[in-house]
Amino acid sequence: MAEPQRQAFSAPRGKLYINEILVGWVTSVRGSETITQFPVRELGNIDPVEITPVDRSVEFTCGLVRIPGESLQQQGIWPRGETLDVINWPPMSVVLYDQKFAQALYRIEGAKPQTRDFTLDLGTVMMKNASFLALRLFDEQEA
Repeated sequence: MAEPQRQAFSAPRGKLYINEILVGWVTSVRGSETITQFPVRELGNIDPVEITPVDRSVEFTCGLVRIPGESLQQQGIWPRGETLDVINWPPMSVVLYDQKFAQALYRIEGAKPQTRDFTLDLGTVMMKNASFLALRLFDEQEA
């Protein structure tokens, strides 16, 4: 029986969408899901009797080339305004998309902005970075 053809996913095939908006000139994407496990112990026993999950956290970061007129706020993926504008910012949906096979590889739901920064180094283009906390991370089996 012939083995199915496998091919590694590479950056040139990737597109990043936040709230169905194509985010331009992305140079890096990183997502993580952490499940915190806790050892349950009992008096008189040095060994844990069980390991149980107590928390799940999802983070997402992206690095982008800074293009004038295309700020994160102008793209509608970063809050602008006063305290209530930030508090009331709606959760976002993020999709890392494989344009070659026309499928979502990862979907992140419930993303909220956390950090943004910029870098300008001698001999390079200006970069902007953004990080988000989220509720859930889904891979291609669920995306």
